[in-house]
Amino acid sequence: PMVFYFGDKPESFAELWSIVEKASSLNLSALFDAAVSIGLSVQACYLAEMQQKVKTIAWVIESFAKSMHEFRSSINGREGGGKATMALCAVVAIGRDAIATRTLARVPEDLSTLGDQRDALFKPMDPHRIEAWRIIGLLEAGEIDLAIACIKRFRADDRELVFMVYLSVAWALHYHDVKGEAKKYFDQYLRDRADAVDDMRQTLFKEFRTLVLQMRGGKLLPAADAEVDAEA
Repeated sequence: PMVFYFGDKPESFAELWSIVEKASSLNLSALFDAAVSIGLSVQACYLAEMQQKVKTIAWVIESFAKSMHEFRSSINGREGGGKATMALCAVVAIGRDAIATRTLARVPEDLSTLGDQRDALFKPMDPHRIEAWRIIGLLEAGEIDLAIACIKRFRADDRELVFMVYLSVAWALHYHDVKGEAKKYFDQYLRDRADAVDDMRQTLFKEFRTLVLQMRGGKLLPAADAEVDAEA
């Protein structure tokens, strides 16, 4: 409903920003939910000035970075099905559309440059979390060249952040029309990191396998009865 409201009133950015200011006081799990709605809504506010959109999308990725773990814990048992790796994938899947906008290409690396001491919305945050979400959004928005430049600079030690980017690259490769040098880069990226994330891929498949069917020996069988194949 919120997205449709701002789609009908695309000039109402001031109203949306007042929601942003109130949302910043939410508990972290609720903050992630709110950031999803706000990210989608600012994309509907097509009459907003570019700088207003940039500041809002920056707030969304900062909010994702702040609240992703708490939101993951809250859905582990709903979308996550009580399975931690599936819940991590759900976080990415739920959040990515909210930042799938080319406005993200204009968001500076240092988010604090967009805020001031009065609004106190932009506070120090793990830069690797922010960069992971930036990459996820750029890939989903089809900003492939800029996403590749960000991936080349990405140096996170957190394996879950690496897995989030790995999944997003795989999705982009399969669901966007990636060709030429970009396709070669993505193919190589996935090969280079396959061993590093293999245990997480296997865990994801094991968690998800009760919902998956495989054709084996001419029969359609539950994946739980079949050999684990992470590539499936």
